[in-house]
Amino acid sequence: MGSILYALTCTASDENITRIRPCTELLVGLIDNAVHKETNPDFLGGLAGAVAALIAYTASSNDLKALAVADKCGDRLVKTALRSMGQASWAVGDSLALTGMAHGASGIAYALSLLYKATNSDCYRSLALEAVAFERTQYSSAVGNWADNRPWLIEKGADRWATVAWCAGAPGIGLARSRMQALLGADFTSEIRACVALTMKSIFTLSDASLCHGRFGNLDALLSISESHPDLVESESLKALYAKALADFQLSLISFAGGVDCMSFMQGLLGVPWALLRFSKPTSLPNVLLLERPNTKHRVSTEQNVKAKGHV
Repeated sequence: MGSILYALTCTASDENITRIRPCTELLVGLIDNAVHKETNPDFLGGLAGAVAALIAYTASSNDLKALAVADKCGDRLVKTALRSMGQASWAVGDSLALTGMAHGASGIAYALSLLYKATNSDCYRSLALEAVAFERTQYSSAVGNWADNRPWLIEKGADRWATVAWCAGAPGIGLARSRMQALLGADFTSEIRACVALTMKSIFTLSDASLCHGRFGNLDALLSISESHPDLVESESLKALYAKALADFQLSLISFAGGVDCMSFMQGLLGVPWALLRFSKPTSLPNVLLLERPNTKHRVSTEQNVKAKGHV
C-alpha cells in the first residue's frame, strides 16, 4: 500500500494532487487500519517504508491525516524496538538485530529521522541514534563493512561482511547516513567516507545489475551521496563508473538474479533505465531508494510536455 501511495505521489503534479485524493485517502486509511497488526518494521515492506511514503505524500499534499498515520507507524517502531545500553534494533520475522537499508537498522533509523524532521519529536531522534549505535557494533574496520546478519547467511557459514549492496552493507548504509546527517543535525562523515570507499572499490566485483543488490543500486547510492557530500565522491570517477557499468550491461556481462527477462524494478531490468536517467538529471528525479518526495518542477514539466504532444 505504501508503494502505491508513493507511486501516485510521484505521478501527480501539485495542481492535480486533489484529483488523486479519493485513491490516496483510501490508501492512507488502509495503512492506518493495518498499523496495529503490522509486525514487520523494515524499510522494504514494513512500517519504516510506510513512514517514508506517507511523509513524501504529506509533503506534496499537506494531508495531515497522512502525517498522523506516519506518526502512528513511528510510535509502533518505538514500542517494538529492542533497546539495551544505548542501542536499538528490531526483530524482522525470525531475524534479530539486522543491519542495512532494506531490512535492518539503517532503513528504520532513516524513517525515524524523517519523522523527527516532520514532527520535531525528540523520541524519534533518540531512537534513530540508538539504531546507529547498534550498527556500529556490527562494523568491521578491517573490511570496512557492516555484518549482514540474515539467518540464511549464518546457516550457510557465509562471510557476513561480504554483502555490498543497497539492501545490505555499505552502499545502503552510507545512503541512509548521508540523508540522516542533515535530518538529525549529526555528523556521520567518517562512516559515509568508509561506505564510499568500499562501494567504489567493490562495485565491479558484482555480477548483478539491479538496484537492490547490484551495480546500478550502488551507483545510485554514490550519486546521492555526492549530492550532499561532493567532497567524498569525485564526479569524474563516478561518471567513469557509470560508463563502465553501462558498457558491461550492454555486453551482457552483468544480468539479474531472476534472469535476463526479469522485469522487476528493484531486482530486474526496469530499474536500469531509471538509474541512468537519474544520473543524467539527478536533481529532476526523486531517489526512490529513499522514497524521497518527487521534484515538483519535474512532475509539472513532464505533464505539460505530454499534453503538448497531444497524448492526453
